[in-house]
Amino acid sequence: LLDIWMPGMDGLETLSEIKKENPFIQVIMITGYASIETAVESARMGVVDYLANPFTPKELRDAAAQALRLAA
Repeated sequence: LLDIWMPGMDGLETLSEIKKENPFIQVIMITGYASIETAVESARMGVVDYLANPFTPKELRDAAAQALRLAA
């Protein structure tokens, strides 16, 4: 799970660094500040899902299940 807005380095920058280290890692992006731009960029960078707050426990479980399926 990775948040878009974090102090120091935002989620997209962090995602870029994570993918450099392990391009096959599965990441779910979450945000309270959803935008088309960050959703598209996240998808382009290979996130499993992009969840905007407020999201339901079921949405999070479904995204996590998808990430686990892709990691297998």
